[in-house]
Amino acid sequence: MHRFHAGDYEKTLNEHLEAEFNISRGYFVLDHSRFFLVISGDLTYQGTEGEFQLVYEFLTKLCNTLDIPRDRVILIPGNHDVHWPSATIDKRRRFDNYLGFLEHFYGGDIFRRLYPLVHWDFHVNSPRPAPEDIVCIHHLDGFTIVGMNSCVYETEQHHFGFVGGRQLDHIETLLDHIGGTSIDLRVAVLHHHLHPFPEPVRKLENQEIWMDLSTIRDAGLVERRLERLGFDLVLHGHKHKPQLRETLVHDQSLTKGKTPRLLVCGAGSTGVNGSELEHAIPNGYEVIEVLGLPRSLGVDLLNVEWREIGLYPGAQWTTSRRWVLGG
Repeated sequence: MHRFHAGDYEKTLNEHLEAEFNISRGYFVLDHSRFFLVISGDLTYQGTEGEFQLVYEFLTKLCNTLDIPRDRVILIPGNHDVHWPSATIDKRRRFDNYLGFLEHFYGGDIFRRLYPLVHWDFHVNSPRPAPEDIVCIHHLDGFTIVGMNSCVYETEQHHFGFVGGRQLDHIETLLDHIGGTSIDLRVAVLHHHLHPFPEPVRKLENQEIWMDLSTIRDAGLVERRLERLGFDLVLHGHKHKPQLRETLVHDQSLTKGKTPRLLVCGAGSTGVNGSELEHAIPNGYEVIEVLGLPRSLGVDLLNVEWREIGLYPGAQWTTSRRWVLGG
């Protein structure tokens, strides 16, 4: 399912990204000490231990090449990271391979710090964390980044997102615990998309009308809560199509004063085989550069650049769209 393999006209994904971010000759000339690497789920296809080992090797090499400390790598589960054979034994085990990979990649100390609600000792018969406890929180250099689990009610047949009130309560408690200042940029990362992608709703012959049912089912509640908690930016994956939105929920519970809009960025997919991509939309990734903090109305906040690579042999990365978003 992975697009990038070494060959006469193909590079590995590591080689592609090294070429993009190599300080001396890359497209981006950026200070690597400012980097956060965010992968919004679906690291694997079937959530097997062997696949997670490949991800471990990929991330280890990438971090070494670009000099990114592992505590600046943000990882969350996607629906393809759930191991369904384990769930047939015990539903509570469906995240075992994913959690084992996290502990292996980060190491015990960093893993416990970033996932303070996961207390599993990784013994077979020990109690597993609840899905809503698989929350990570990074607080570094003026950034508070919260990784959420949108696979709470995911099943092997129904791949829809759900976050839930318990998980949002956990996030609020964690934010209260770490504190922070008014200049912090708060970023939420989840796998499933909050909003449907603008695409046709079509009626198939002798079938119900097709529509995208894989969005987060409690998206309105999640969106409103994130606004109340002062989040600025939401990053997501799942949909193999990039999108960018600015959004604000207006209702009777809206607090007085100016509430900034949530900036919602969907990254599309970065390493999917071309045969699996819809409507020939290419692989891509986003580079989001923070231009200035604190966030202020009318002042440039983010530079968002979408990089894409064609589906033909020897294709190179190109910038398809670029935005400067204000506070």
